[in-house]
Amino acid sequence: YATELSSYCDHEMGAFSYFATSITLTEKGMQNYERVIEIVNKMTQILKDQGPIDHVYDECAKNGDLKWRFLEKSSCMNTTVSCARSMHLFEDDNVKDIFQTRYVFKEFNKEEYQKVLGGFRADNCNIYLTSPDIDKYTTKEFIVDPWYGTEYTKEKFDEALLAKMNSPNVEPEHGLKLSNPIENTLFP
Repeated sequence: YATELSSYCDHEMGAFSYFATSITLTEKGMQNYERVIEIVNKMTQILKDQGPIDHVYDECAKNGDLKWRFLEKSSCMNTTVSCARSMHLFEDDNVKDIFQTRYVFKEFNKEEYQKVLGGFRADNCNIYLTSPDIDKYTTKEFIVDPWYGTEYTKEKFDEALLAKMNSPNVEPEHGLKLSNPIENTLFP
C-alpha cells in the first residue's frame, strides 16, 4: 500500500504541539486509503496499550547523543534555523543549553509520554489526502484557494471510517503483525 513512511512532531510557538505522519501511497494504497487509515490507527492503539518502551527511549537517547557529539558535521543553516525557532522557549539562565536540548535526553518520563499517546484520537486529527486524481475519491465540490489557486475540499469523517478509526480491526497479513520495533542491537 505504501512506498514511504515518515513522522515528526513540532509545535507552534509553545501554543500547541502536533504529531504528523506522512505516507506515500501506491496506486493500490490510494484505492484502499481507508484501510491504510485503519492500519495507522491500529498501530496507534498498540502504542497506547503497550505504553512507552525503554529500549525505544534508549535508542532515541543514543541517536541524540551521537548527533550532539558530531553537531559540527551537520548543516549550519539547519542548526541556525532550529535554534532561532526555539529561542523564545529559553531564559537568560538556561539559554546556554539551547543547542544541547534538541539532542540530549536527560530523563524518561513515562507518564508524560503516555499522556501524549493519549492525545492521539480520531476526534482531534486531520487527514490530508492528495493525488492528481483526487476527484476519484470525493464527490464534494472543490474550493479554490484565492491566493495559490489550489483546489481542495474538506469533509468530516463518515461514520463508517470513524468507527474503523476508533476500533480498528487489523489482522496479521502474510504472517506479519503490527508491533513496537524490536531492539536495535547495532547502535555504537
